[in-house]
Formats: sequence, C-alpha cells, structure tokens
Amino acid sequence: MLGPSIDSIKGPFERVATPSEAVDRLVRLYDQATQALHGAVDRFLKEGEPPSAATRALFRYPELRLTYTPNGPALSNARAFAKFSEAGVYTTTVTQPADFRAYLLEQLEPLVTEYGAAIEVGVGAQEIPYPYVIESGDELTRGGGADAAELARFFPVPSLATIGDETADGEFDFGPERPLALFDAPRVDYSLRRLVHYTGSDWRAMQPWVLLTNYHRYVDQFVQWGLQQLHAGTGVEKVILPGNLVIDSSISPAEAEARVGTVAWHRFQMPAYHCVRADGRGISLVNIGVGPSNAKTITDHIAVLRPHCWLMVGHCAGLRQSQVIGDYVLAHAYLRRDNILDEAVPLETPIPALAEVQVALQEAVAKVTGDRGEALKRRLRTGTVVTDDDRNWELRWSKERRIINISRAIAVDMESATIATQGFRMRVPYGTLLCVSDKPLHGEIKLPGAANAFYERAIAEHLQIGHYMRLGRGEEKSGGRNKASLLVDSLEAILAALYLDGGWTVARDFILREIVEPELGHMKLETSAIPVMDFKSALQEALQARGGPQPVYALVKEEGPEHKKTFTVEVRLPEPEIGLPAIGRFVSRAQGATKKRAEQEAARQALEHLTNLTQAERAGAGKIGGGT
Repeated sequence: MLGPSIDSIKGPFERVATPSEAVDRLVRLYDQATQALHGAVDRFLKEGEPPSAATRALFRYPELRLTYTPNGPALSNARAFAKFSEAGVYTTTVTQPADFRAYLLEQLEPLVTEYGAAIEVGVGAQEIPYPYVIESGDELTRGGGADAAELARFFPVPSLATIGDETADGEFDFGPERPLALFDAPRVDYSLRRLVHYTGSDWRAMQPWVLLTNYHRYVDQFVQWGLQQLHAGTGVEKVILPGNLVIDSSISPAEAEARVGTVAWHRFQMPAYHCVRADGRGISLVNIGVGPSNAKTITDHIAVLRPHCWLMVGHCAGLRQSQVIGDYVLAHAYLRRDNILDEAVPLETPIPALAEVQVALQEAVAKVTGDRGEALKRRLRTGTVVTDDDRNWELRWSKERRIINISRAIAVDMESATIATQGFRMRVPYGTLLCVSDKPLHGEIKLPGAANAFYERAIAEHLQIGHYMRLGRGEEKSGGRNKASLLVDSLEAILAALYLDGGWTVARDFILREIVEPELGHMKLETSAIPVMDFKSALQEALQARGGPQPVYALVKEEGPEHKKTFTVEVRLPEPEIGLPAIGRFVSRAQGATKKRAEQEAARQALEHLTNLTQAERAGAGKIGGGT
C-alpha cells in the first residue's frame, strides 16, 4: 500500500550565510535524495520490497528560498539578471546542483551582496522521478526485473502536470511564494534527458556558446576547425562528437580524422558537436535540420542550461536583385510566418535585434572577409528575415508577395525567427547570420549542380592559398589566413613570380591548368542545372572585340497571370557597316519566367550566332551581317 501524498510536505529549511554555503547544502540534499532513490529501486528489483511512505518522502528535490525585504527605495540596476523588482519570498527547486554550481553562484552572489537577500535551503515538495536518476532503462528489466508499469506503482515518474513553461510565459499565479527561476527542477531534468535523446551526447557536454545550423556541411567545417584548434594549443581541451565520442590532444591528427569518420551521427535527430575549452568559453554546434518545429524543440531544452548566447548560422534565399550567391545576411528584424509560437509570444510582440550581438557578428564577418566600409556593406546585408514553415513558399508567391514586399525583407529561411523568438521568450541572447544560397525571385533557384558547387566553394572559402601564407602574429590572430584581400594579393604575387621566373608561357600554362580548366570543369558539371555563364556579358565582350556597337535588348511581349508571367525578349545587333540605328536587325528571340532569364537565353542564341559568323569569317566567308 502506498502512503499518503507528500505533495504538500516540505522538509526543514536552514538559513545559510553565503551563496557558496547554499550551493554546498543543495548538493548534499540532492545527493542524499538520489542515493535513497537508487537504494530503494535496487531493493525493489532484488527483493520485491516497495518503499515505505517514509522512504518515499526522501525522494525529493532540494529547494532554494530567498527572502527580499528592502530597507528604502528599490535599487536601480541595468543588469538583465540577478535582481529583484519588489519585496517578497522567492523559491525554486534545484536539480544537479554540483553541475550548475557556477551558474547558481553567479546568480545568487549579487542578490545577497547588493540586495541583502536572506537564503534558506531545505527539502522541497516535488518528487524526483526515478528515470532522471537511473538513466539506463535496460538495467531495470535485465534478469527478470520489474517493468516500467510496475515501477510506476511505487516510485515517482515524470508527470506532464508538473512540467511546464508557465513562469517563462508569464502565466504563473502569485501566491505567498514567487518563482525564483524560469525553470524548476522537474522541468530542467525533463529537458536534460531530452537533450541526450536528440543530440546524442551527454547534456554536460553542451557549451555556453551555441551555434544552430540547418545544413550538415557546416558540421564538417566545424569539426575540422575544432580539431585544428585542439592540436594548435589554442585552449580547446577536447572535441566531443555524437555518441559521446571524445577526442583530446593525446590522439594524433590522423587518428582523430579516422575516429570522426566512424561517428554514427545519423542515429540522432539533431546531433551536437562540442569544442570544450579549459576557460569555460567552449562552443557547441547543433544540426537542427530543417523547419521551425525542430528549432523550437531543441531550444526548449537548451534553454534550461542558460547558455550565454545562441546563434542561427545557415542558408537562406536572398530576395534582392543586388545580392550575390555567397553574400551574408545579418537579421535586424523578423517576419514570423512559422506558425509555431503565436500563442506563447503573440505576433504583435516585437522581437528586437540585440545590439551587442549584432555588432559582434558584423565585426566577425569583417575579420573573416577582410572587408570594411562600402566593401563590407556589399557583402553583408542587414534587414528583415522571413521565417516560413513551408519550404515551398515559392509556390505560394502570389499570396506571399504583398506581405514580403511590405516588410522589405531581404531573405527567407525556416528557422531564424523561431530561434530568435525562443531566445526572447526564454531570456537567452540570440542572433542570426545567414548565407545566401539561392535567389528564387531572380531565376537563381537551388538545383543540384549549382548547389553543390556553391556549398563546396562558399563554406570552405579560400582554404588552399591561405594554408601556405606566412603571416605576422597580429594578422594570424585576426584571421588573416581567411581574408579575401590577402588571398587575392597572394594569388597575384604567385602569378607575377611565375611570369618573372619562367616567362609568359609558364605563367599562361599555370593559369590554364590550375584556374581556367578546373573552373570549366565546374561549369560543365553544372550545365544540367542552371546557366553557368553570364551570356549577356559574354556577348558584350565579343562585340567589343570586334569593335562593334553594343547589343540592344527589347521586351516585346509580357503575358500570363501576375503570379505566372512569361516574358519575351529580343536581342538586336546593330549593323555598323550600313549604319542602322540601335534598334537594328533582329537576331534572336527567347522567353522566360523573368526578364533576366529571357535576356540570358536570347543573349546565348545571339552569342552562338556571332560565334558561327566569326568562324565563317576565318574561313573567308565574310563579315557579320554581310556577304562576301
């Protein structure tokens, strides 16, 4: 028989003098409770003895209680954490206090030293569910042990009735005691176990700086960077991969690469990768996959760890003609079309950009690219990012067009606004830095050939030349090995050295072999996906080489509904010999879903026509537009 309910029973509370003493007592009480729970489960499995009511009363979380009684006017404090807004008694239950020691001290010390709060520690009323203490379910059923249903009759189990975000969402009821933290112990323990399930690594491996991405190729670069930092002696102690595979500096680079190749990351829904530093400033990257649902799920759970910041880094669709594939997008605002947090955070609630995060991200882009001023503005666009829960939002362009135009958005993705809104909701600093991978409104859609080329070039930009540069200590520390300006200068120096040392032929052969031929190979592979040449520029250059006037493009027809128009364009090549005006003889006509695509196709046809005439001239057949 079960004893009476102990939901309203609390153990004795003791007054402690300092935050450090408070954390020490929390640790002792938590250890006593979990040891009692472990022992009771063991006895039940071995002897069939259920816990008594008195024994079960031991399976409870420790509780922290602070009393604030101001003497005079309320203190004014610009700090965003560790402060009281009014007098009262504030409480919360605590789990894993030994692992959260640094965080607890950071929060408690200002409350005691600045506000004079009194601290008490005791046993709370909330029970500790046994699955949060005995992490492996297999050991309970091994050898004919009890099943989960039988254990639930005698031991505490997770209950959704006691797990919620009412405090974070401002829905808690004021009583004699107010919440001291956003998350109490059952809510934290629930998320800690879910983190292990989703990420494939121990929750303790999660670092305070968190990157969230929507593409696995970023994972490859992050892991390689982490291993380089590990063996370069920059403060990284170890790299932890999904499945809790730990690589430290005692493992050779070759062996580390081999172990990385064995990681079964696909077994986990949102695998996480961690670069752990000795100074506590490590970085974790989580591949959250695609969509706002995943973005909310993982941030619901990471939030209980109270990270310093989380950032969305990934791909997006650029919406502006002036953007170039590979440009960066720094989100200053968000248009929420994700349809996932509308009740918790109503759409009319602004989600502001955080100034410190924005400045840090802009400076990071400047360091990596080597660009400043106007050059940086051309590479890094700031503005509104649309987050849509429909990956095929392009198919609803007729319905989405107005709201996107009114918002003056510059990019579309599926996660950024969700992550920012979760940061706002959970009081975690947030930011977004994306890379333009396609421009669907301007004919540059994401198709296999072009996408693969973009991923390979943009994600690991300029690594080969940068590897061989000799840099001063200051330039090395500031990221000079990846600066575009230095890389371009280095390439020019290599070509000049080849020319001076070996002459024109050697330099020409190197350029053809190492630069032109590989690029032509990329173009050949991409021809089945989208145009890989700028035919308009090529046509212009071909005409300039002949000393002729420039081509004229004329829109001759525009038809179809607003959301599915077809444009017909003509390219006209003026006849210099007989002095025809600029609207000269028609050469080619083409259609396209946009004027740009129609112009490119018409230019391609005209270039082909011009190439045939040039070949005929060489054979003595005559000049462009004329006979022999």
